[in-house]
This record gives sequence, structure tokens and C-alpha cells, in this order.
Amino acid sequence: MVRNILAPASRARACVAVVKALSDRGDVAAAFEIAANEIPTADHMAQAFTVLVRENPGDESVVAEVTRRAESLFPARVTHPDQQLMAFVHLLRAIVDSAGPAATRGLADRVEDLAAGIESADRQAQILVALSRTVEPVRGRRLLARVLGGPAWTVALGALHEVEPGVLPAIAEECLGDDSRRGAGDARLTGVP
Repeated sequence: MVRNILAPASRARACVAVVKALSDRGDVAAAFEIAANEIPTADHMAQAFTVLVRENPGDESVVAEVTRRAESLFPARVTHPDQQLMAFVHLLRAIVDSAGPAATRGLADRVEDLAAGIESADRQAQILVALSRTVEPVRGRRLLARVLGGPAWTVALGALHEVEPGVLPAIAEECLGDDSRRGAGDARLTGVP
């Protein structure tokens, strides 16, 4: 019945729902078969893989096969990185939760590489910040630094505060100074002492 759906996005969403239902039933092999071979779009495939990993926590064979299949989609099947990469970041989160950050290095590399080519600075920053929250801490800080050095730097402020809670208040203090200096500046701007 799902194969009769002509619109690729609708068919893909239906396949993800079938993968979820099969996973809930414990039929991992059938769920994986549909996720890997029946879903026409890379982002929906990543969503189905995420379902498989989440439904089988700690199952190293599922994580390994999902990771291998997801990596094989890059770059040929990821045709709209600005729209599709966030689904892969969610998949990375599921893999990290199940098997730790080391299991995601190759896939994280591919996501980061494709994100570099996204023309929208805001979208690129959103993906890199989401990726920074998923990868190893050293790499995450490097990704945040990269975003902070770019045109959409404000996208990274929330993540920066999570990683280094004292940085934003220190920046604000540096920019605004103490209350007496701020008051003097206000008086200069308004002309009122």
C-alpha cells in the first residue's frame, strides 16, 4: 500500500511510520529493510534510522549498520543539505545516546563537510550548533568557535552559554562596563546629566 503513494515525501513519511510500527513490534529486520531500501529521501531515511536506534538502545549491531548505511548516503543522496542535514544531526544524537560519541565520527564528519557548503549563514550555523551539541566536547567547542567567527554568530550564543555559563555575562560586562560608566554613557547619549 505504501509503495502506491506517488509523492516521494508522503511515501517517505509513511515508510517512517511503518518502520516505527515494526520496531515497536520487535521486527527489527523488516524495519531496517524498509528504512534502508524503501525510503526515497535521505532525510526521511535518517528519521527512520533514528527510530531504529532509539527502539534498540545499546544494540551495537543496529548502531553499526545504521551508521554504515547513513554514511553511504553522503554526498550523493543528500541533495538539499540545508533541508536534510538536521535529520542526520538527530540521528547522530540517537547514536551517541546508544553507543557514545566515538560511534559517530565518520557520520559527523560528513554532516560537517556538507554543512560547510550551505549558502544560508543562519541555516549553516543552526546545523553546526546542533552538531556541536552532539559530538565530543573538544570538537563541539571548535564548531561553536567556527560559528561565533561567522556572520550568524548569534545562533551560537545559547550553546555557548550551556558550555561556558560565565562567558556571556563576562562579555556583557566588558561591553557595558560597570553601572557608573553605563550611566555616564546614557547621559552623553540623551544630553541629560
